[in-house]
Amino acid sequence: MTEYTTRYLWNMTMYTSEQDAQTAAAKFVSEFNTNFLSYCEIHIVEPDVKKYNALIINPANKLTTHPKDLADDDPRYFNLSSVEDGDTYTGIRAVAVKRIHKEQYERYVSLRNLKQIVKTTFPARLVDNDNQALRDGEHSNQEMIGVTAQFNYG
Repeated sequence: MTEYTTRYLWNMTMYTSEQDAQTAAAKFVSEFNTNFLSYCEIHIVEPDVKKYNALIINPANKLTTHPKDLADDDPRYFNLSSVEDGDTYTGIRAVAVKRIHKEQYERYVSLRNLKQIVKTTFPARLVDNDNQALRDGEHSNQEMIGVTAQFNYG
């Protein structure tokens, strides 16, 4: 009779219990929800009076409040750097900053599949040597388990 084992994969890390994976996810979510602003930097930019249609980006002029708190009619211009691909949005208004920042948050979570834990059950003999094939009568099973911690933008 084949002996089976189960592993839980979350955020590219393998855990031996669902509780360990859920705990890691909860810790990450707690920090991520409060720190995403620093991951996806937003700076206030100013028109360059010496050059037509140019902006000055001062790294010290970083937005310290959450973009969702900006008024839609805020007269300032902003520079937003994407946390995913490094694209930079320069000279955008508050409405665009709010939309793009939220999209970046959701994209980060989605691309890394952070809302699910992959539970895999497989023959225990494969724990130390996963290059072997399944033998006759053996099976492997995967299922998705939802992360109980909630990702909340802002």
